[in-house]
Amino acid sequence: MARRPPRAFAGAPAEREGPMKPGFYTIMAAQFFSSLADNALLVAAIALLRSLSEPAWMAPALKQSFVVSYVLLAPLVGAFADSMPKGRVMLITNGIKIVGCALMLFAVHPLLAYAVVGLGAAAYSPAKYGILTELLPPQQLVVANGWIEGTTVGSIILGVLLGGALVSPRVSTALLGFDLPGFDTGIDTPPEAAIAIIAVFYAIAAIFNDALWGQWIHMWVAAYAVTGFLTAAVYAVGMLRGRRDRHHARGDQALA
Repeated sequence: MARRPPRAFAGAPAEREGPMKPGFYTIMAAQFFSSLADNALLVAAIALLRSLSEPAWMAPALKQSFVVSYVLLAPLVGAFADSMPKGRVMLITNGIKIVGCALMLFAVHPLLAYAVVGLGAAAYSPAKYGILTELLPPQQLVVANGWIEGTTVGSIILGVLLGGALVSPRVSTALLGFDLPGFDTGIDTPPEAAIAIIAVFYAIAAIFNDALWGQWIHMWVAAYAVTGFLTAAVYAVGMLRGRRDRHHARGDQALA
């Protein structure tokens, strides 16, 4: 004899998940491109260390410099993410990651520059999960978290492949072949070309965030200014200590 399914309690509302809000797919795209760039940048930074003939132990130390921000800033990033709209937090943190890329291009040591990227990633994490509770009802959060985690795993795999492709001889030769007439970008090596492209992926992630164009432009201007001040400080300290690599030599020629 077949058993009847249990009847619902009287008055209990039937929960229907329904379709996800469009804003969720925007957040998922922003998370994908930001995580994609994080993992591609690790490969490019390792290639940059090798081009600088740095010791072999610095390659695994790159990941540690990235993770240390999660440990040191754990008590603070949650409060920072709650201090303003989550979309703005994600915009700002992607701007911090762009600053880290720019520091690598301006001859700041990759360990320090990648730590700046880790700073942005540490502040980004609570915002990407916190914004889900603002967009979706409780019955959709499990599915949403599953999509975010699946997107993250996919971006990790594709990010490593992207980073390897960007520093490969064929792709890097094509990237270095592009030149702006009358303007010296200072991008002369395959790792630097890869890092410049990866910064564009961070910009794409920032565009996907729910932010006004004025805020997006302000983020770019602020990132450019912060990068300029930090680079100038690093160059000044290096020159005072007698450092004369190819970047300092180029600065001496510009001042002459």
